[in-house]
Parts: sequence; C-alpha cells; structure tokens
Amino acid sequence: MTKFWRVRDGLFAPIALAANEFARELTGRLSAVNLGGASTYLRGSLLEHIAPHANADLDLIVIWGNDPPTRTVIEALQEHVREFNRALDLSVLSETQIHRHVPQRLLLHTRAFRVNGPEKRFAPVRADVETMKYHFAAYAPWFPPDEMWASTRSRVSALKNLTRCFGVLSFIHRE
Repeated sequence: MTKFWRVRDGLFAPIALAANEFARELTGRLSAVNLGGASTYLRGSLLEHIAPHANADLDLIVIWGNDPPTRTVIEALQEHVREFNRALDLSVLSETQIHRHVPQRLLLHTRAFRVNGPEKRFAPVRADVETMKYHFAAYAPWFPPDEMWASTRSRVSALKNLTRCFGVLSFIHRE
C-alpha cells in the first residue's frame, strides 16, 4: 500500500485496500459480534503492512448511527480481539462526530477497511489548507516534551504525532 495520499479534483482519494491476512482473520472473529447497527473499521499498520511490526497496536473505529453501542457490546468486541494480544486503540464515534472530526473522516474515507457491520459512506475531504489545520491541531506538535522519560509506548506515540505534523507541513508547502 502506498504511504502517500492521492488527490483528485481537490479531494483526497480513497486508496484501494485489499484485506491482508490479519484483516481477514479479524473480520472472521468479529462476525460473531452484533454491534446493533454500528460498524467497525480497521485502520493503521495492521491493515497497511503485509508484515506489521510485532508491537503494532490494533486500531479500530466503531461508528454508530442513531443509538450508541452499549457497554456490553463494546466489551464483547474487546473480548473478541483479546486473542490477538495487541494493544487496542478503540475509538467509538457517531456518524455526526465523524463528519466534524476531519482527520478521522479522512482516514475512514481513504485508508480503512470494514471488519464488522454495515458499510457506511464517509464524505470526501478537501485537500486544502483548512484540512491541514485540522490535522495540525489534532496531532498536537506541542505535545512532546523536551525530554521523554515516559514509557516506550508513549514515546512512540509522541514521535508518530510529531512525524504526522511534518507530513502536514510538507503537504501545505507543496500546495
């Protein structure tokens, strides 16, 4: 999968995603979970890499429409992914929240794979400076301290966010 964003007619274009072995296994495991109309999407390195890093976390986004999933439903989802023995980064958002959260909507529209529930459509995201401002604010370049004494996991997260900001700045510079 390409690491670069594609832009067509001023909009970020979806990237053709083929389910890798992990995505297929996850889809099979989650088929038993009834999310009550909500949908679950996989994103991140477990989807984008053929051989993901052994410590890569499991990035899932649950999108709900009218009624949020109950705590029991979320716990069932967590239980079904526990066997993967990976840290779980789980976001549970409404369709309304996704519309307002531009960075998440961009990922869902362009770089996510549905693993459970009905297919949802996400509005395309403009490739413009306003979108880049949303990203810059979301990835908080002011977050990393001068020295990072926290856990390895938090250092990696801070570095990833900082790297994402460089990507945003690079995009703005090219535009």
